[in-house]
Amino acid sequence: MIVSMKPPYDITPSVLKLISAISVKIGDVNARCLNKQSIATTSEAKQNQ
Repeated sequence: MIVSMKPPYDITPSVLKLISAISVKIGDVNARCLNKQSIATTSEAKQNQ
């Protein structure tokens, strides 16, 4: 017997747009953090030479 389980919410196009926008913002923040780390690593390497 297969029981269909429906969640108590609907995923609408507007919800998908919001999730997509949040994902883009998280990616932007991650990219900035990685960029800062690479700049710090490069400057530390130059100081050690």
